[in-house]
Amino acid sequence: MHEYPQAGLAADAFGEVAAVFEENFAAGEELGAAVGVYHRGRPVVDLWGGWADPARTDPWRSDTLAVLASPTKALVTAAYLHLADRQRLDLDEPVAAHWPEFAANGKAAITPRMILTQRSGIVCLDHAPLTPSALRAHTPVAEALAAA
Repeated sequence: MHEYPQAGLAADAFGEVAAVFEENFAAGEELGAAVGVYHRGRPVVDLWGGWADPARTDPWRSDTLAVLASPTKALVTAAYLHLADRQRLDLDEPVAAHWPEFAANGKAAITPRMILTQRSGIVCLDHAPLTPSALRAHTPVAEALAAA
């Protein structure tokens, strides 16, 4: 019997993904999580489990929202490169040309290329710590990046 809620499914060929997912909970490595895997356009893994809150009173559900930080870098990079490929975005034009507030505190010359190659000099948002509700609201994140 699990000491945490868990649900979902995994195709037989992806049973090892389900086993590792469960092992992370059994080892105490996860509070709450979900994983989805598509293979050839079809969902083959759709698992969720654990808790959505530190008090362990709200079970993680299939529709639980989560804040992602580092994993979004690859998605943003793909989106930027897609736009650049279609000549809708110039990787060497300053970000401030489209987002004037971003120029604050010496960032006027920073380009998307600099951000995507992690050479912008913006390393953290310690100057404006963000709460979970601020992360979900988006605007405080954009304001913190502009003020960095």
